[in-house]
Amino acid sequence: MNNNLNKQEGIPNHKNKAIASLILGVISVLPLIALVISSLLAIIVPGFMYYDATRGQSILVLCTVLGFIYFSPIAFLTSISSLILGKTGLKSSKKKFAIIGIIFSIISLISIGVMSFSLVF
Repeated sequence: MNNNLNKQEGIPNHKNKAIASLILGVISVLPLIALVISSLLAIIVPGFMYYDATRGQSILVLCTVLGFIYFSPIAFLTSISSLILGKTGLKSSKKKFAIIGIIFSIISLISIGVMSFSLVF
């Protein structure tokens, strides 16, 4: 019986890393969700955004984009951490959590790249 316990203790289960990957993946996508929601509200709800005619730009969408830029380093770090933990969590019993965390972190990295590229050009 003692040999059986030792064999089970030697096999690590990375389910906590899979759950952490999911949580960090969701956190990394939050700035993108805020950008999408504010943009949709600016389009759908009349009078929701303030339009500055002298500058020719929407203040709400501009503030949201600046907020996205401000939180991009945090989203970048959490998405990289989520990728690393997700790769480790793929070996666990909570494989679905790890896969969802990896998907969210990839979406976050793509959105950060697109926003950064669009601000440069």
